[in-house]
Amino acid sequence: MDYILIDTKGAELSILGPFDFQTYKPSIVTVEHNFVDAKRAAIFEVMTRNGYKRHFAALSTFEHWHVYQDIEF
Repeated sequence: MDYILIDTKGAELSILGPFDFQTYKPSIVTVEHNFVDAKRAAIFEVMTRNGYKRHFAALSTFEHWHVYQDIEF
């Protein structure tokens, strides 16, 4: 699995929280945040804890793009 887009109109953290990042390591994960600061921070924390770095900040205003740490650009 190379890419996952999570855009569930508010349930993104409910999906990310139990997601098994040890078994499934998609290269890129895009997560909608709906401009809610607490949600943005929580998404960032989950993704960072699982080895992802935020990239492409200027690419979209609605989602954050997270790239697995072993992927180089």
